Amino acid sequence: MSLSQEKDKIFIGIDLSAKENKPSPICIFFSLSRTFNFFTIHKNEEIINIIDSLYGLKKRTKIYVLFDSPLFSESGVKFRSMDLIALKLGGKLLPLSFKSIKELGQRGELLSHQLLSKYKELVIFETHPYTASKILGYSNTKQLSEKLLGTSLNKGLSDAFACCISGIIFFKIGGIAIEDDYSHFTMIFPKNISSS
Repeated sequence: MSLSQEKDKIFIGIDLSAKENKPSPICIFFSLSRTFNFFTIHKNEEIINIIDSLYGLKKRTKIYVLFDSPLFSESGVKFRSMDLIALKLGGKLLPLSFKSIKELGQRGELLSHQLLSKYKELVIFETHPYTASKILGYSNTKQLSEKLLGTSLNKGLSDAFACCISGIIFFKIGGIAIEDDYSHFTMIFPKNISSS
């Protein structure tokens, strides 16, 4: 069954920044219309408002949010098992103990819990866009977006697009799902569609 034959699904890829004063590019894919929308936000409240509006427009739809961000922060943890698997798959990840990554994890953890406390039906995953691009046979997210969209995006929007693509392929064809050791979140990666 193709995506167009199913009930509408919305995939939201977020290249989350560590701080709200920095831009966070977003890609939204609507499965029935097969359209991508791109824009940039800053504050957590803006992300919550976007999901509010999407549920307002399509009350029975399923919404998947895919973060390019750890959704976890705890002192003393450098890499989780899911991070180590991502590294083996060709990813480039900085340790969670790095200051910038720790701040990103704190924001990701807060935002994910804010979203789930408001939208019980929301489905949230971590992913890693560079790793996803490598799995799909591309050298980086910009090459992925250029090949699949036929247009050039900046790195942030390319990363958000790769997050979105990870979710689309994972739910349509399959992929890898890795449980987090410390939280209830899962990291997903797409299947290499050239081998399917």
